[in-house]
Amino acid sequence: MAKFTPCMVKLNGKKAVVVGGGKVAYRKVQQLLSNQCKVKVISPDLCDELDSIIDQCDYENRSYVNGDTEGSFIVIAATNDKAINEAIYEDAQQAPFINIVDNQKLSNFFLPAVVDRGALQIAISTTGTSPIFTKKIREQLETLFGTEYEAYLEKIGELRQDIIKQAKNVSQKKELLEQLTDDELLEAFRENDETKIEAYISNIRKSLK
Repeated sequence: MAKFTPCMVKLNGKKAVVVGGGKVAYRKVQQLLSNQCKVKVISPDLCDELDSIIDQCDYENRSYVNGDTEGSFIVIAATNDKAINEAIYEDAQQAPFINIVDNQKLSNFFLPAVVDRGALQIAISTTGTSPIFTKKIREQLETLFGTEYEAYLEKIGELRQDIIKQAKNVSQKKELLEQLTDDELLEAFRENDETKIEAYISNIRKSLK
């Protein structure tokens, strides 16, 4: 089995073609839209979920024809017809990223399940081996890494820049940067305790004066 390497890719404005109109296609389209791709969907039929967001896509209400993948950055074949999916693969060789949902060997990338907490992005994938297990792990991680991480990382990101610019020396910079990841501050965000948060941040800012 080929080994897949995790990586982070900026997809803003990239053209993505998804062929298929079922729930698998819906999940792929959702992920692509959330990453600001320009998504084209090609399918004569749409499931209710995909139909509800199709106005955010360029939609071709028809079957796939040769040439539909031209100029695409991402191509996803998500039909329930193995022969069509394989034809899409053959046609999509110019695309950097190809995912054939029913054929791991023909795919050179997978869209992972993601726990999205702002700056914290946790990707989970079994590279198509077991999507149900992937979902299970994602749900466990969503519980472990709650929504408080988004606000926490946004704040320490701001403070990190101030520390880098204003620290008196390398030793102080290292010490203060380590303080930003202290469990005490994270716990204050978890408890939504604004008083503790402001007191902790104030102490760090005082150290920079």
